[in-house]
Amino acid sequence: MRHSKQLVRSMLLVWASVSLAQTAFPQSRESAVTEKLPFKVCQTSATWTRPSVDVQSKKWWSFPRYGWTADKGKSSYEWNHDFFIVPRNSASLNFDLENLTGVWSALDKNNLCDPQERWKEVDRGRTVELLILLHRVQSIERTGTLYTVTVQSTGKGFEIVQVGRPKEASDKLTFVIVNQKRQEIDRLIEGVTPWSY
Repeated sequence: MRHSKQLVRSMLLVWASVSLAQTAFPQSRESAVTEKLPFKVCQTSATWTRPSVDVQSKKWWSFPRYGWTADKGKSSYEWNHDFFIVPRNSASLNFDLENLTGVWSALDKNNLCDPQERWKEVDRGRTVELLILLHRVQSIERTGTLYTVTVQSTGKGFEIVQVGRPKEASDKLTFVIVNQKRQEIDRLIEGVTPWSY
């Protein structure tokens, strides 16, 4: 009898804990659903590689807009990362991203989207653009505001990829970049990437 009462008490405690957790931290069924998303490659180069430090320094790092030394340029976020969220509503930040990553030097840029339509979709908050250097996007999945972008290393080239934003999302989006073994390579959070400029 005594064991029965202890068992009932234990079960009630467990039930109360689960109920409290569900009340305090409700889980939306929608947020737990993972969907594979279509994406569009809007600009690409198959042969691009970063220019030499000397060329980059003379062309942009020493440019009055930045006024960087070669050492500052070599240690900058833009020079040492391969994945970026393209900024919304800012032509000047896009200009900076292209200059400071070295993408400006691409000789074989292929524009695959209408530039006017492309920017309208981004500025209206319908799509997000990612700049992917030295990799190719294989697939993009979304769970709530978390995107998982699977990439394959290519050693050269770049892509600007456009993917839809969730209509209901007001929070910042997070992009986890993974390789084909699902190992995380990088993580980007919209609006909080540590730009050097």
